[in-house]
Amino acid sequence: MSFNRNKVEDNKNTEQVIFGNSSLSKGVGKKNWLDHSGACEKIDEMLIRGANFNQLLTSGRKESAVRSHLNHLKSDHGLPISNSGGIYKFDFPIQSNLSRNSFTKPSSGKDQTHEPTLIEIGKILEKLSRKGDSND
Repeated sequence: MSFNRNKVEDNKNTEQVIFGNSSLSKGVGKKNWLDHSGACEKIDEMLIRGANFNQLLTSGRKESAVRSHLNHLKSDHGLPISNSGGIYKFDFPIQSNLSRNSFTKPSSGKDQTHEPTLIEIGKILEKLSRKGDSND
């Protein structure tokens, strides 16, 4: 296990991987963005899109080791992991990604940022997602 991790950096890197701004691994035989390899790297990758517990077990780890890795990700890396309907995944809301990206209209010559509109869209989508979760 890795202690004294830079949790802010781990969160930033994980969010970039989730939203497609970074690659999953550092290359063949090297560790991933969280400095994990092997079965733990497989679990990390499954948590990007979401996986049920049986799928996490296909990493090759035993049940107790998978649970230990999930706790490690939360405590040592400071990563948010949700379990909704039995699906475990890294839990980064869409607006956190939108708030970091400002979209400009290049043809105007002016920096016309549409960030507030996109943040509002993200908030609406998050509310709708919560409403859908409560109906289950």
